[in-house]
Amino acid sequence: MAPGGTPTVARPAAPVHPASASYAPGRMTERVCENCGFDDEDLVLVRRVYVVPESWDQPPKREVVDPPELWCVPCVTQYPCEPVDAESAEE
Repeated sequence: MAPGGTPTVARPAAPVHPASASYAPGRMTERVCENCGFDDEDLVLVRRVYVVPESWDQPPKREVVDPPELWCVPCVTQYPCEPVDAESAEE
C-alpha cells in the first residue's frame, strides 16, 4: 500500500517503439535516417517528394524538395521520394 492507505497496482511496461529498441545510452551513431530517425548503416540519398492528389477544385501537385536527405530502405519503399544519382549529388 502507498502512503495514505491507497493500494498500489503494478502496471505493465510501456511498449517499446522499434526505432528505440536499438538505443544504448552512450552509444554514438554516425548515420541515421533523416525521415524516421532510425540508426542504420544502409542509407539511400533521396529527395523528398510531396504529393497532393487531384480534387474537384485543384489539379494534382508534385513537389520535389531540395536538398537531398539520407533515408533508410523502409522509408524509401514506403514514402514518395526520388533517388539522387552520384552526379547530381555533387552539384
